[in-house]
Amino acid sequence: GCSICPQTTVVPRPGTEIVYTAIARNANSEHCETRDSIRVRYAPGLLGKIPPVVTLCEGDSLVLTLDYGGTVRWSPAQGLSCTDCKMVTFRPQRTTRYTVTGDSAGCTTQATIEVRVVAKPTLQPLPDTVICAGESVQLQLVATGADNISISPSTDVSCTGCLTPVFTPTETRTYTVVISAGNGNSQCSVRDSMTITVHPRPSITVSSPLTLCAGDTAVVAATVTGADQVRWEPSDGVLCPTCDSTAIIATTSQTYTITASTSTGCSNQARVQVIVHPRPTLELTPLDTTVCEGTSVHVQATSDGVLEWDRTVPLDCYDCSTVRYLATESRQITVRSRTAEGCSIEGSVQIRVRPLPQITVPDSIRLCIGAAYQLQPIGAQTTYRYQWQPSSGLSCDDCASPIASPQQTTQYVLTTTTLDGCTEHDTVVVAVVPCRIAVRVQVESIVRPQYTCDSATIELLIENPSSLSDQDARIESIEAEVRGGNATVSESSAVALGDTTQTNLLPLLPKMIAVGERWRYRCRVRLSSPEVILAITVRSEDAGDTSVVVTLRSDRQRLRVLLQPMLDPVQPLVPGNNLVYSISLAADQWSVLDIRDLTLQIRYPAELMYYTGSYQVATRTDLGGWSFGVSETVAPDGSLLTISGTGTGPILYDGELLRLTMGTLLGQSYKLEPTIELLPTPALTPCIQLETASQAVTMQLCVRELRFVHVSSTTFGIQEIAPNPANDAVTLIYSLGYDTPVRIELFNTQGQAVAVLRDGQAVQQRGVYQLTTKLNDLPAGMYWCRYVAGHVVQVLPLAVVR
Repeated sequence: GCSICPQTTVVPRPGTEIVYTAIARNANSEHCETRDSIRVRYAPGLLGKIPPVVTLCEGDSLVLTLDYGGTVRWSPAQGLSCTDCKMVTFRPQRTTRYTVTGDSAGCTTQATIEVRVVAKPTLQPLPDTVICAGESVQLQLVATGADNISISPSTDVSCTGCLTPVFTPTETRTYTVVISAGNGNSQCSVRDSMTITVHPRPSITVSSPLTLCAGDTAVVAATVTGADQVRWEPSDGVLCPTCDSTAIIATTSQTYTITASTSTGCSNQARVQVIVHPRPTLELTPLDTTVCEGTSVHVQATSDGVLEWDRTVPLDCYDCSTVRYLATESRQITVRSRTAEGCSIEGSVQIRVRPLPQITVPDSIRLCIGAAYQLQPIGAQTTYRYQWQPSSGLSCDDCASPIASPQQTTQYVLTTTTLDGCTEHDTVVVAVVPCRIAVRVQVESIVRPQYTCDSATIELLIENPSSLSDQDARIESIEAEVRGGNATVSESSAVALGDTTQTNLLPLLPKMIAVGERWRYRCRVRLSSPEVILAITVRSEDAGDTSVVVTLRSDRQRLRVLLQPMLDPVQPLVPGNNLVYSISLAADQWSVLDIRDLTLQIRYPAELMYYTGSYQVATRTDLGGWSFGVSETVAPDGSLLTISGTGTGPILYDGELLRLTMGTLLGQSYKLEPTIELLPTPALTPCIQLETASQAVTMQLCVRELRFVHVSSTTFGIQEIAPNPANDAVTLIYSLGYDTPVRIELFNTQGQAVAVLRDGQAVQQRGVYQLTTKLNDLPAGMYWCRYVAGHVVQVLPLAVVR
């Protein structure tokens, strides 16, 4: 406490030993001093080592351990397990105050502990509880003899020291309740625990309030998660009361509640309001009706809303209560009435329009005095009813085509009525005049064709002769009509004789032909059949119609196709050697046929002959723009060689078309007689009489010719397919017995070609070949490999696996 005082205090530290030295000096001399020392050693006491009060339940014991370095002695000895032990068991029968005396290095200290003995409290067992998220549960603790209550943990508990705590856990949690008797450090307690299981509630999100019109369907979108069952209430009008999102057919405004629940009994609710607005009223008059074309129909709409008529229908007004429709065709007239809330209703009226009779009569007719003219309305039908007024000068007044012979100019009115009662009025004026009108038509020349598909030229002379006529005549039209056979009028014209401009009058008709004027009419006709009947009619209302009928006859010209082998008189025809065939065409008149494409087919036995893939087009001046293609189809019943050619210009003259190189097969003496056929186009068929010819050759085998035969051990066919089954690629080993084309294809199980490995166009030399091909594009399955060469056809299976 003080280092220069005669007296001082020191505070020893636990576990330490300190030597303090006192030094006394003479004030007059620094070297005159006296020293003495004292050793201070810390000795711990019992203060604070034991609690002052401990509460025990009757019959319980307490074990107390002293952390003390010296010796101890307990008193009184009643209820103690040992009186000089540092670990003592207390089991008193009643409340007792114990004193412990400790001696540590001569340092003696004491401490007391009061062990209070009380009756043990009781606690009724706590039940486990299940609640839903957001719920609370209040617990009534039943305890006797308890002075203190402790609940842990304290999370989500209204009070931790009361008998009626309220638990509101947000998750499943276990709570422990401890009750104790006595105050202070009580060892007399009872504990119990309970688990409150919290089940989650389902979540619901619904759409905002819906507004709709009566009778409409409202689609309510609800998002529900964590639910096992959904229920809408009320269910009236709900199309699916147990669905998350549903449609509601609402007739009145109402609030609908959706309840989502789980299998644990937890539920959640949400509400959506459906506001229903009424629709307007609408009444239409008249109802569906039938009228005649051209009639005005008035439709009236009575409604408490705003009207809007269908604007695709031609009406006089589109927002009026009454509208007018001029009936030109059958239509459905629709009107919509709409309220301020946007609710609408539609109504429609079906207007069925019956057509008027389609009758046409000329405006006027000039009729000479004493002459008669039959009125012939265009479009007359037997189902119509007719009425002519006046009836004077008519052969009948209720027929379609009366003969008019009035004595004076008369205006006739024709009233035509259909079966539906629709009428049409037409007027014709028959002008009676003193006149002579005549139009004469005669054939001037005919250039007749020799062959079918050629053109004929016909010239007519049309005149208004002054010797027969004193009035100009009106020519309405000049028409050429094919009445028999097949033909096409390619061009026609009419010019006035003496007209230096040679103006075509046909586009100017109808036109007057003056008295004494003459026209020349010319038409060109292409015949498509051996006999054609052509009628040329000059129509005139003034002079009447005049027709000239011409019969044109022609012959089909011969088109000859010749297939001829090009034989060498010196060289023998030996089996196994190639043959060159020439294809020639001949016609009577090529310019008429205008052939710009053709197809030829040659048939021959596959076991004796094959196409080598070589052909040569003849050198001709008319084949400059032509191209040809040759393909061979091999079948068990014979081979078919198809030659197709197209050109920019036509074939112009007879002669050789092309040459084909054909291979022959080894064998005994045999006869080759291939046949050739031309497949004409539909336009060429009626023009020609087709003739085909081919020359036979005999292949002879004798000892002298054997030196021309190449003998080889190589045979025809596929020797190996590996691997089989195959995956990405396959290798084929095949052989050829002599020089020849080879075609190898892959077919699927439906017989469709899926890959061409060798196209059979080029000639391969005899020998053994190896062919590897990729299979990546083919799906797994069974395929067939077909080999065709030297008349050998071989088919082997190939499996593709993946």
